[in-house]
Amino acid sequence: MRFARPALLIVALCGLLPSLAAAQSAACALPGRDGPTYVRNTYYPGSGTASAAGRTLNLGTLRGGTDAASAPLTPGDLVFIIQMQDGTLNNSNSVAYGNGSTGRGVTDLRDAGHYEFGVVTAVSGSVVTLRDPLRYTYESGPATASAARRSFQVLRVPQHSALTLGGTVRPPAWNGETGGVVVFDVAGTLNLGGATVDASAAGYRGGGSFVGGSLTGQNIQDYAALYTTTTSRGAMKAEGYAGTPTLVRGTAVTGGYTGTPSGLAAGDLGYPGGLTVARGAPGNAGGGGTQHNAGGGGGGNVGTGGTGGWSYGVYRTQAQYDALAANVKAACRTLTSGTTTYYSCQGDGSRDVGGLGGQGLAPDATRLFAGGGGGAGDSNNAAEAAPTPPGRGGAGGGGG
Repeated sequence: MRFARPALLIVALCGLLPSLAAAQSAACALPGRDGPTYVRNTYYPGSGTASAAGRTLNLGTLRGGTDAASAPLTPGDLVFIIQMQDGTLNNSNSVAYGNGSTGRGVTDLRDAGHYEFGVVTAVSGSVVTLRDPLRYTYESGPATASAARRSFQVLRVPQHSALTLGGTVRPPAWNGETGGVVVFDVAGTLNLGGATVDASAAGYRGGGSFVGGSLTGQNIQDYAALYTTTTSRGAMKAEGYAGTPTLVRGTAVTGGYTGTPSGLAAGDLGYPGGLTVARGAPGNAGGGGTQHNAGGGGGGNVGTGGTGGWSYGVYRTQAQYDALAANVKAACRTLTSGTTTYYSCQGDGSRDVGGLGGQGLAPDATRLFAGGGGGAGDSNNAAEAAPTPPGRGGAGGGGG
């Protein structure tokens, strides 16, 4: 098997389930009931709260599409449950944003990333009853003035008698409710063959680009601010386990920008307080560039994402720099490329206010995470509608 990009991939060999992850309640249902031919997962968004020690799940509408199956849940099915979004973060407009000290991360993961298997015993409308009590609590709810967004999903996991993979296996891309995850269950022999499991850009979504204002020279250093279109004090944060921004990276280009509504329901602020722009990096999502052309931060997963580039400056050669007045030279930044020296002068001063990279996550067998999206870069004049529009953040991989 070849991984084109890291996939949030779970392979459950029924006879080995107790050792798959000791902290998870993984149990066999009806091994082999779906036969030896590969069947895709079915994806449902979770609804409300499913409490630890309880046995019921409330589900939303089954997801369609070419990368998802349409088989509904029935008694005897094996399901995989995962909390995709949760956490508590400091919402200060300062370096205390995120984890309270570095401008990124969270103060508490809560149940983010927790997962387990379950066996369906009954289905009545949108309510699913499980054979065994849940180990963790799973919640779905909007971001509010102080609380982070919470979402979980439930996958039907086909129970193969044996399985030989071939071609390319992809999960549907995460859409704010479902996707980004592939789970196999095999009772007999699993032949990985030459298959490719490709989760490129299937994880949390990148921040959407939009036409921002130019506040050059005002020394703006925001970490968290409201999206107010052309008066916004920074670009859009990305999506991650701690929440969803107002705009995410889309495919259509309008006036040079690709920001598209992320699909938040009415009343869902996406991030606590609706603070969806500027350089602070919530959870593993990259922060947006803070003002004039500052770059967005990279999404995090096992490692922390990279910091976005500096804000706007006019780049000068040595000769151009030498011709400047002394008071202008004093504010220039010196740059080197090999043996060549350049200078960035005037403009917004090439300030180090790019979006911070999403926080890396310590390995934990009880939690799985998709890759954080990349924050958007700030842009005030991208009307050229380039083939690859500037400013938009990249989507994270469906990594675990």
